[in-house]
Amino acid sequence: MMKKLLFLFFAFCLFLSGCVKNNPSVETVQFATWGSASEMAVLKPIIADFEKQNPDIHIDLLHIPQNYFQKIHLLFASNLAPDVIFINNLNLPVYANQLLPMNLNNDIYYKQALDALSYEGNLYAIPRDVSNLVIYYNLDLFDKYKIPYPDKNWTIQNLLDISRKLTSKNNFGIGYEEDIFYAMPYILSFDESIFPVENVKNLS
Repeated sequence: MMKKLLFLFFAFCLFLSGCVKNNPSVETVQFATWGSASEMAVLKPIIADFEKQNPDIHIDLLHIPQNYFQKIHLLFASNLAPDVIFINNLNLPVYANQLLPMNLNNDIYYKQALDALSYEGNLYAIPRDVSNLVIYYNLDLFDKYKIPYPDKNWTIQNLLDISRKLTSKNNFGIGYEEDIFYAMPYILSFDESIFPVENVKNLS
């Protein structure tokens, strides 16, 4: 399934890019992505398959494993932006005026996923995946403090209250990665934003 989705992703993006290089018989498209070694091990064979099926197209892979958006920003500012980029919904509004909108006859994607990659009514990217966060809890700590285990009726407020109860000078009640992506679900659950109100209005 992932292979088919990425193939479709390339097909759409290549249609939009239209970047003919020195050899008119072979179209070179530069594709920028982040990704760990394991992700690249999955992606490279897909690119090879795509090139095999489309011998008139060459994918110039630009792998940016660290500080991806800082480097992408510099490339855009220098008028050296890649033809195709991986992008997420949080950064999409920053680059929307530099990207070409897409027309997609959708029959495989959730509407919410497409909405997340749209800006001012235009779609600018095809979803590669939709991530969900999972919260694990420490049974030993709940037992120690005689706190009932979470159930399906828990709310974000329950999570906050119990996290405070489990917090002490020697223990954090809750922990997560420092990256803003991992904080966003908590922030949004309280109807808050990481942007000043005036910026939110400008982005909506």
